[in-house]
Amino acid sequence: MVKFLVARPIAVSMTFLAFIIMGSFAMTRLPVSLMPDVAIPEMTVKIDGKDMPVRQLQNGVVRPLRRQLMQTPHLKSLKSEARDESAVFHLEFEYGTNVDLAFIDVNEKIDRAMNFLPDDLPRPRVIKARASDIPVFYLNITAKEAYLNAQSSKTREVSSRFVELSNFAERVIRKRLEQLPEVAIADVSGTVNTEIAIIPDKQKLRSLNMHYSDIETAIHANNLKLGTIVVKDGIYQYNLRFDKTLNSKEDIEKITLKAGNKTLELQEIANVKVRPAKRSGLVTSQGQEAVSLAVIKKSGARMEDMQQSLNTLIKNFHAKYPNLQFQVIRDQTKLLDYSIHNLGNTLLLGAILAFVIMFLFLRDIRTPLLIGISIPASLIISILLFHVFGISVNIISLSGLVLGLGMMIDNSIIVIDNITQYIDRGHSLVDACIQATNEVIRPLLSSVLTTCAVFIPLIFISGLAGALFYDQAMAVAIGLFISFFVSITLVPVYYKLVFRKDREKRIWLGKQVKGWNYYSSYEKGLNNVLRHRSVMTGIFLLIVVGGLFFYRAIDKEKIPQIKHNEMFVSLQWNDKINVAENKRRSLMLLKQIDTLIEQTSVYAGSQQYLMNLNNINAPNASKIYIKFQDSKSVKVARQNIRTFFRKNYPEAHFDFLPPENVFELLFSEDKPPLVARIMPYEKEQGLDYSQVNALLHQTDNRFDAFNFSAVPAREHIEIALDAERLKIYDIKREQVINKLRTLFNEYQVSDIKNSRHFMPIVLAHSQEPMFNLINQAKIKNENKQYIPLKEVLAIRYSKDFKTITSGENGEYYPLVFHVEKEKVSDVQRKIENFLARKAYDVTWHGSIFSTQQMVEEILIILLISLLLLYFILASQFESLSLPFIVLLEVPMDIAGALFLLWLMGETLNIMSLIGIIVMAGIIINDSILKIDTINRLRYKGYTLTESLFIGGKRRLKPILMTSLTTIMAMLPFLFISGMGSDLQRPLAVAVIGGMAIGTFVSLYFIPLFYYLLKRPTQKSLH
Repeated sequence: MVKFLVARPIAVSMTFLAFIIMGSFAMTRLPVSLMPDVAIPEMTVKIDGKDMPVRQLQNGVVRPLRRQLMQTPHLKSLKSEARDESAVFHLEFEYGTNVDLAFIDVNEKIDRAMNFLPDDLPRPRVIKARASDIPVFYLNITAKEAYLNAQSSKTREVSSRFVELSNFAERVIRKRLEQLPEVAIADVSGTVNTEIAIIPDKQKLRSLNMHYSDIETAIHANNLKLGTIVVKDGIYQYNLRFDKTLNSKEDIEKITLKAGNKTLELQEIANVKVRPAKRSGLVTSQGQEAVSLAVIKKSGARMEDMQQSLNTLIKNFHAKYPNLQFQVIRDQTKLLDYSIHNLGNTLLLGAILAFVIMFLFLRDIRTPLLIGISIPASLIISILLFHVFGISVNIISLSGLVLGLGMMIDNSIIVIDNITQYIDRGHSLVDACIQATNEVIRPLLSSVLTTCAVFIPLIFISGLAGALFYDQAMAVAIGLFISFFVSITLVPVYYKLVFRKDREKRIWLGKQVKGWNYYSSYEKGLNNVLRHRSVMTGIFLLIVVGGLFFYRAIDKEKIPQIKHNEMFVSLQWNDKINVAENKRRSLMLLKQIDTLIEQTSVYAGSQQYLMNLNNINAPNASKIYIKFQDSKSVKVARQNIRTFFRKNYPEAHFDFLPPENVFELLFSEDKPPLVARIMPYEKEQGLDYSQVNALLHQTDNRFDAFNFSAVPAREHIEIALDAERLKIYDIKREQVINKLRTLFNEYQVSDIKNSRHFMPIVLAHSQEPMFNLINQAKIKNENKQYIPLKEVLAIRYSKDFKTITSGENGEYYPLVFHVEKEKVSDVQRKIENFLARKAYDVTWHGSIFSTQQMVEEILIILLISLLLLYFILASQFESLSLPFIVLLEVPMDIAGALFLLWLMGETLNIMSLIGIIVMAGIIINDSILKIDTINRLRYKGYTLTESLFIGGKRRLKPILMTSLTTIMAMLPFLFISGMGSDLQRPLAVAVIGGMAIGTFVSLYFIPLFYYLLKRPTQKSLH
């Protein structure tokens, strides 16, 4: 085949040009996104339990619904969290479950459970997640002038300007964003709705002998929804539609009521006004209240197109609405920009280093130019196959191409160097191109297969990580196979064209470059290794033992620690405050670090985002986003925040969370190290707050090494109705409840619905202190007598869990331990013995166990990879013994990588694991070629010793070139800063450490063990 291609350079050029044109066209058609659009095997069920306290919601809704959801097929774990007025279920399914079918199953279970749930409970919503549902960025909209007093603690004190801004953002900005073809949804939070409040004049009502119920009856009578009537008139048929009486505030004011013989309008006895509705949450941006829109990309859309469209639209917003400010925060497109920039820099750096290294070794400027042809051709054709296999351009697939780049260069170097060696041995140019390329086809193919055998099993890592690494494994495999075909087809053809003139003619200072005679040094070193076989074997075995030591010593985690200039502060004030006070305190907190801040957003209370899976925040909870000027400011800010809470709010609970980028959301381990789930023996009995609090106090005293926080509680004011007095005073229960709702502005009597908006009608009361309202209020009984409301009420205080957490086996309290993994067993034993005497059961969870599971999976996958390696190498060498030489090399290479990771303070994580695999693939390639060369020499009649020295000499240059090129390409990652470098640094350290020791092993270990395996019996080396 090579002979045929070398003789037809025009046909080869036209064929590759056609593929390159198609690949270039495919680049414009491929969807570009942050992450592969994989279905996450998780679902969230949200429950809106308005007016239901946490215990009632837990017992009456969560518990019966959990029984039904537990029957869902392929369910891996189930967790529920109930709070006042809301609850959420988190369902995790077995990896590989069809998420669409599971979605149907979950909805069927909810439909069955509806028969056991309260009749007025809205149907729970089911949300299934995809990686593409992560917002690309958030757009905060504020007015340029301040419109809300930051010191206010009144929930309803919102300016009319902000209400207008809310309506404008909802009706105009959101629709403009969703009209873009690349945008799936613009999820809104922070808006303020309006309501019509009717505040009766109590004095006038009494003088007219009227009651609140008279107003309610009049509103209902004037707001009937009569529907339509079908009328037949001869051959014609008409739909008669009744016009609604109430369409605005003015219509309500003109409602007529009758007081004795007098007819009057509602506005004569009540104040009717449009006001902001009560809020359970808000958003601020840079200290001002804002409307926040989370922009989610449509599946399959190109990120670049979306970025351009949104930038253009936001510029138009700035020009068209000068009184508004539009600020983009939490921009995820920067990650993709970094990846593309990283790929470009890696390509450029790889090409430059390959040029320099090859020039120094081959001393000719024309040879490295072939790299400049083969590598771009390989990448563009790889993009074409991305289109064929339906792989998008994303961070994962791009990183696969970056990882495969070093091996792409390796293939071209091997072919070019082998052709050069044939020419140096006296072969003609054409003959050298044909024979040298044919000689390396089989070992190169084996190298590609072995690399894929090592890399592709990563997709069997359980959970989402395995699904995401499918794109990376496919990208590496595609890149390697395309590079293989380019190196054996395009490279020899163009080598012949470039050197069709005098091969001995060196271009540009070639003859002036002289260096160290590495051939002579290598031969001396190999000779010493073979003479001192026992010592060298011991050294190699010591390297393997050292690898085991460093494996145990090195810390393990899923993803590397990333230095951020962003963070979240998640906090619970543990105080009975409303949203406005929550906002005031949060802004006061930010003032402590205002000199370090670049951007801030406060998400106080419950948020309105539809796609926010965990949105069950209470009014006294906040999540604060902070972007700092640099990563160094984060540590200073954390210390200042700790000091602020210690001095001002010692009872508050707070935590620092990483920014919600795609890597953190999909790969981060948000579980504490060790969690004890404490449950009563009687699972259905549930937990009692006072008993758990007492138990926790005893545990705290018993284990001095741990400081447990008090059980987060919420104080309730319980109002009980005195049934006996209700009968004595002839008062109905519903009258009392409606009266209380009216006093506290929570009594919605009707609503206005039209094509433009929905507005509730609330029968309200003037805002006064709560107990004043109860003490002063009177209620009209059936005999039209006014009875003091407090006479039929019994008020008491109580405490209950702020959040009730449940799992598959019922309610539990999570007790968190921040403990080192060496002490886990001791802590488990002590806690289990202590709780057994208290009639409590315990199960254990936490990141320690998930990390241990990941490590076990990796070890199993490594064994599978080694088996695949053995099968491929045995087929390549037609030998059952030679593959063991390569397999024995792998632990030594890994030992070098682990040593440098340990020395540099890095951890064993997904990125360093990939670096180890890439490094092993490159080193194995060199070893395969070396063994293949030695075998060929022996078949030609050379002795074992001669084959080892000659084969080592022939493969010395490409091994050194490949190692130096790869190490030099990875060195910049050790010195540059930023999130991208933090992700790539463990990979680079693993590659450099493995390549350094692997090069030494490949040069000397392979010949030594080849000799030990193949040496004739009773014969010594002289």
